[in-house]
Amino acid sequence: MSVLVDQLTLGELKILVLDSAPNAGAGYAAEIGSLAIVQGTSGIYQKSNTVDTDWIISSVNAEDVQDIVGGMLTDSADLDFSYNDPANTATAVLTTTGVSAGTYGSATAVGSFTVDSKGRLSFAGDVSIAIPSTQVTDFTEAAQDAIGASLLDTATVDLTYDDALNQISADVVLGSLDNSHIAVAAAIDATKIGSGLVDNTEFGYLNGVTSAIQTQLNGKAATVHTHVSTDITDFTEAAQDAVLNILTDSATVDFTYNDAGNTITAAVIQSGIDHGSVSGLSDDDHGQYGLLAGRSGGQILNGDTASAGNLELHSTSNGTKGKILLGASIVADEANTRLGIGSATPDTILHVEQNNVKYNMSANSTTTSGAVNAVVGTVATASNSVELLKVFVTGLRTNGSNESVAYERTVRVKNKGGTLTLPTIQSDYTSEDGALSTANCTFIVNGASVDVRVTGVSACDITWKVIVQRMR
Repeated sequence: MSVLVDQLTLGELKILVLDSAPNAGAGYAAEIGSLAIVQGTSGIYQKSNTVDTDWIISSVNAEDVQDIVGGMLTDSADLDFSYNDPANTATAVLTTTGVSAGTYGSATAVGSFTVDSKGRLSFAGDVSIAIPSTQVTDFTEAAQDAIGASLLDTATVDLTYDDALNQISADVVLGSLDNSHIAVAAAIDATKIGSGLVDNTEFGYLNGVTSAIQTQLNGKAATVHTHVSTDITDFTEAAQDAVLNILTDSATVDFTYNDAGNTITAAVIQSGIDHGSVSGLSDDDHGQYGLLAGRSGGQILNGDTASAGNLELHSTSNGTKGKILLGASIVADEANTRLGIGSATPDTILHVEQNNVKYNMSANSTTTSGAVNAVVGTVATASNSVELLKVFVTGLRTNGSNESVAYERTVRVKNKGGTLTLPTIQSDYTSEDGALSTANCTFIVNGASVDVRVTGVSACDITWKVIVQRMR
């Protein structure tokens, strides 16, 4: 029995790649009308009946069709096609965008991204969260209040914080001074006397300026205190809380302050982002996505990652189907189940056209009851043309013992000025069970067309299936 190697689904049409002939041995089960190509051999098989071995081989060389398809694959800016002639495979690879893989955004930085017009990332990076103190409206006052609250009096100095004036004053506790606090008179700069720092009325001299001061200094002293942030126990917390007060959510960013953890996080509100307002939409820097406009170096589009997976394409989601175009010359007519290679308007199930040579393959079925003639296919010809028709016919009796017939017919068709003649009719193959020996298949001229007719048998119901190959 044949084994499926690969499969391509174009709309309703399935093209199978098998490891052996589907009409040999146990055959291969497939839908009627399916096409099959056997690895390493020429020819295309078409499923003609429900029986697994009912496959008819076409005279078209599979290698020729594959080479035609391979030759039409054209690289674009986004997809890079590669055709392997010996292996009969075609692959497409997406180009890279240049964006480095990684995780963006952290507790100290916000991820910055640029999206192109196709919705793909073209840039990714980090922007540090930096909030200067100028953004905190009461930072200075809060810091001053924190410093004022941290001032501690000593035995010799009394500190006072004026909240309204933002000054800190220091007064000496005069009663606490003793001789150890009195400087030698010689060290006192006379210019300081009367300046407010040292008042000569508040202390006396012993034995002139060269004697040590023996009396207690009752003057005033000014002490300058300098405080750093570490002197304030809750400076960090106060500053963090002050920062929180200026954080304002917008339509696109939501701030969250964790007071216990002392962290601020910013989350992008996706619903607030207008896709059309994002810059860099036309940049191509996300190779993991297909670029409809094309990508330099080409692209690869895979349908599945699993073994024997499929890539399924449809012309439209609407119930009324159209065509699937592979480039300008390969068309899958999903509405009529037709494949055109070299033709954008296939008129049969398979239509191959190149260098003014056309090949068509069509299929049909009908039933006769009794000794009657029935037309199972009609081929219209053009004036002043010549064609070669090849017909494959099978007939199965359904009201008897399943007797059967099979025919292969070849004819040269000549149309000269609108007059049609059949100069040569070749009977390549005839096989009939005895009960159906009077059955037949032939060609009949019908104006400028050729009718393919089958002849039934008296008292027999016969189901006919026909494949018509046409070269013109």
